[in-house]
Amino acid sequence: MRLLRVIRGGVGTGAKHFRQTRWLFASQRVGSSAFLWKGRHQCSSFVSHSIPGLPDLSGLRGQLPRCQPHAPLGNCDNRDLGFGGHRGGEGGSLKSVKDGHQVVEPCHFSSLPLDRAGALRGDGSAISDLLQQPDTKMVLFLDGCAVVVPYEDVFAYNTKDVPAGFRHAFPIDVRKKGPKMCAEDASILALSSGLFTWHSNTQFCSKIGDRASEVILSGHGRRVKGKRNASRSLYPRIDPAVIVGAMHGDWFLLGRKASWKFGRYSLLAGFVEVGETLETACMREIKEESDVTLDPNSIDYHSSQPWPFPQSLMVGFTAQTRNISVAPSGFHLLSNEGQLAAKHVGVSEEEVDAFRSGLSLPAINCDQDELEDARWFHVSFLDNQLSAHSKQDLDIYGFHIPGKHALANRLIRECIQKVLGQPNLESDIPPHNIPFEADTKMKYILLRVSLTPENSDRKISKLIVRGDPRAAYHNHILTVAKNEMSQLQSSELEVLGGGRIKVCPSTRTVSIFGFSSAFSQAPHEITGCILRASLPFHHIHVSYDGY
Repeated sequence: MRLLRVIRGGVGTGAKHFRQTRWLFASQRVGSSAFLWKGRHQCSSFVSHSIPGLPDLSGLRGQLPRCQPHAPLGNCDNRDLGFGGHRGGEGGSLKSVKDGHQVVEPCHFSSLPLDRAGALRGDGSAISDLLQQPDTKMVLFLDGCAVVVPYEDVFAYNTKDVPAGFRHAFPIDVRKKGPKMCAEDASILALSSGLFTWHSNTQFCSKIGDRASEVILSGHGRRVKGKRNASRSLYPRIDPAVIVGAMHGDWFLLGRKASWKFGRYSLLAGFVEVGETLETACMREIKEESDVTLDPNSIDYHSSQPWPFPQSLMVGFTAQTRNISVAPSGFHLLSNEGQLAAKHVGVSEEEVDAFRSGLSLPAINCDQDELEDARWFHVSFLDNQLSAHSKQDLDIYGFHIPGKHALANRLIRECIQKVLGQPNLESDIPPHNIPFEADTKMKYILLRVSLTPENSDRKISKLIVRGDPRAAYHNHILTVAKNEMSQLQSSELEVLGGGRIKVCPSTRTVSIFGFSSAFSQAPHEITGCILRASLPFHHIHVSYDGY
């Protein structure tokens, strides 16, 4: 039976609330240790201590329902557990403005609103005095789960009144429900959960085998009294893990485990091994799990996130593959047939080079012991999925990434913002209009659309694909495309060849082949690259044979 408080606080009135309240975190399973926050100056101080005679709460076990980590948390799924702070699971921007300056929001579970005050952890007299104060608060941890009362305004309980205060309480899994809490609540619960788990797992010394019976440093350590009065001190350890935003130009490498929810993909990650630097761990993990090699000079630190479930620290990095620095450029990215077609229809070498990353994607050999699948996703596809307004707007394969509480989400979003922050026509002109819901075979044309934005002398252009299963001739598709582009002022449209596209949804294949009698043959590799950006789960086949 463990005592813990679901903190209600954050900004505004929450700051005053923190200053006026003492918080007590205790566990009867780890002896009589307690973790106590004392209001001090304009912050709170972490000053726990071994405390004898904690209230007997053993009778609560039979009064509480069993923990259901995957069950909805009542109204807490629709509102914060606290009354302040940023909700991790449901939104909140990565950046905010404070006093006219842009401030980066901390990762979820890292917004601890308390001063750890390590110098006060051994002050037993101060803690004994605080225990006698009427405003000292406690809450319950039961079998590793925090006990909360989501339907009442009171979440903290006086030490003498704890048993009477849990009429409508039930346990929650902090790891599952923490993302739904405000950042301050989740951070304090995560810290406490990690410490309690460490105490549960450190009942004996792994070196000499004796019981670690004495709690020291306010719960941040345990002492073993061995033979001949020798003693050893044990302290909580963390397991650092790297999580890598591995990119090849504007393509992201994402993977999924077989045990994950259908459609969920995330960045590749893994624990740091003995004698290994964080940067070396990034390269090794990506290579082991996907057979993709990173450029060691491109590895940049991004941010970190505590993940004390039980004792991890996620360290985030971004990196580019080694292939992107050694890949060919210009027409050399295309096959011989593709080069002839591109030069014949007037595709420039710079336009081919714009698709360099998509035309040189490294092959992925997924480690089936680690991942069920790993593949490349274009930033435009990820941006569309993250900005979808409803489930109906999402990809038909249920694709999604971890929620906004996760460091992986932040890494992906910020990299997308960097790539798509440049001037482009993506928002105004869809890259293609090919339907993929049914078996079909159609003619298509490759087009260059150009325009000069307002207040700019620089012309912007992009290559797009247009097709239509109903079109008898390629010229019919061009007529429809001209009507579409007439909506844009000062736009120019040029045909860069054509061909045919065959779609088979049941096998997730798209075949691009053939030519246009009216406009000649398009460089099909470029067409395939445009389609692959929005179809990460399809196989794209290119051939210059047939009609």
